[in-house]
Amino acid sequence: MILFRKKVFHVGITFAVTLITNLIIFASSRMNETNITTTATPDNSSTTTSPSKLPQPPLARSCIDKKVLNVCWLKTPPYIFDRPSNKSIVEGILSDAILEGFTKCECQVNLNYSIQVYEEEDLINCSKNKDIDIVLPFPQRGIRNNNWFFKVVDSAAIYLLLNRKKIESQAKANIIYEFSQVWTLAVLTILLAAIFGIVVWSLDAAWNRKQFPPTFCPGALEGVWWSFVTLTTVGYGDKTPKFPLARIFAILWMFVGMCMVSLLTATLTKTLTTGLVENRREFHGLKIGVLKSSHTYDEAVKKGAKTQKYLDLKSMYTALNNDEIQGILVDIFVATYVRNNLNVFGFQDNIFVAQSYDIQYSIGVYFGYGMAMYEDSKPFSILTDCLRSMFENANRRIDVFSIVEKYIQSQEIVEKSKVYDEFKIEINLFSPTSDIFLMGLRTLCIILGILVFFGIIWEIVRCRWRKTIFLPKTHAESIAMSGHQKMTAENINKLVKKLDEVERALGKVMEFREIYEHCKIDIQRYDSGIANGNPHGISGTPNSGYSNNA
Repeated sequence: MILFRKKVFHVGITFAVTLITNLIIFASSRMNETNITTTATPDNSSTTTSPSKLPQPPLARSCIDKKVLNVCWLKTPPYIFDRPSNKSIVEGILSDAILEGFTKCECQVNLNYSIQVYEEEDLINCSKNKDIDIVLPFPQRGIRNNNWFFKVVDSAAIYLLLNRKKIESQAKANIIYEFSQVWTLAVLTILLAAIFGIVVWSLDAAWNRKQFPPTFCPGALEGVWWSFVTLTTVGYGDKTPKFPLARIFAILWMFVGMCMVSLLTATLTKTLTTGLVENRREFHGLKIGVLKSSHTYDEAVKKGAKTQKYLDLKSMYTALNNDEIQGILVDIFVATYVRNNLNVFGFQDNIFVAQSYDIQYSIGVYFGYGMAMYEDSKPFSILTDCLRSMFENANRRIDVFSIVEKYIQSQEIVEKSKVYDEFKIEINLFSPTSDIFLMGLRTLCIILGILVFFGIIWEIVRCRWRKTIFLPKTHAESIAMSGHQKMTAENINKLVKKLDEVERALGKVMEFREIYEHCKIDIQRYDSGIANGNPHGISGTPNSGYSNNA
């Protein structure tokens, strides 16, 4: 009986202890759920969301047994890079995102960035090393286990960047080439002007000998001159066709010439003023630079480009500036980062976005074998679930794009570097900053200066030559010249008197001429009377007509 009582008492004590323990565990779990709800609320939100409406990621109750994680990384700005001023500090989009993810998952660890590689293949090899915990940025083609890959951000597009100065030089070369092709139209215009000029001359020479001489050489040249004057719509009016058929041909030439001049003017204007360089949607055959560790290499190969791999951005952009490659292919974040940090890289502001390709790909981090060793442990499972919910769920708790905005200004490339399906660059040859304009201005100024200089020299020489010929050389000649001038005035008076005498003599001559004409008429009348058998058919005698006058 006593033994039975002891057993009952022992069972009661055990039951009470078990009940108390379960109550403590239940109360502890309720407190943890309350903490989860508080942490899940975004920092920038002024309202709270109930756990029933917003699914919350599980938090690690205890982190894995590692306080320092070894990171194998490849320098790829802006995703991960070291500061130019302090190489020991590593930062970037992926570095900040993964560190914030560990912090919010309540896993306080330090990241060791002492292992830096320079090839994409080295990143894949790092993922197989048991001493490496995290690999970033990791290429998607090297993923062996999707549970170990965490997508941080999606790149929306890749950009084709070109050298602006190179494109402008190509445009100027195109202008020179197009100008050399205009000679065909100019030759046709000249030949038509010569033909119409000769035809109008041949039709109008018999009617308009004064303006179009009948001989071929001078007449045809005058016709060609008229044709060019009409062609250019100058219309001096010094020569005008008179013959109706010639005028019809002139009207026809006016219409033909107007069309020819308009075509020639339009062609010259287009050629000399603006050069157009139109892009191709595909860059097949172009020599394109790509980062050796980027996915843009695969896209360049798919599009048939001649790829040139580079280890870093600086060497690739330097090659573009030195015309070693025709363009570079990078994703939107890299292009924007470099565009906004030209001074950091030492680049000139001569690159522009020529084409955009809507090709998306994921950029993230990968857990290496060092972390995979904890795959079967519960803390590792909780940690991976928490990180995945931080980055990949629709209601992720980390605002990745705020981290992206920290390193790049995503709106600037949309506003200032708009991409069009067909772009063109206008090259104004007469811009004040154009090399061609400045060279032409200097050349014309030099030619004008030379002409003015020789003109002044010629005028001085000519004036001295005239003084040498017309001015007296000695004092005696000067006195003689002065006396000659005085004699000249007296001679002029004498000459005037003589001219008066000559005028009076001419008047007398005119009187004698009138008498002679009257005598001639009387003789003709007398001779006509004798011929008619009536010698007295006229009044008076032959001398009567002028005897009275005398």
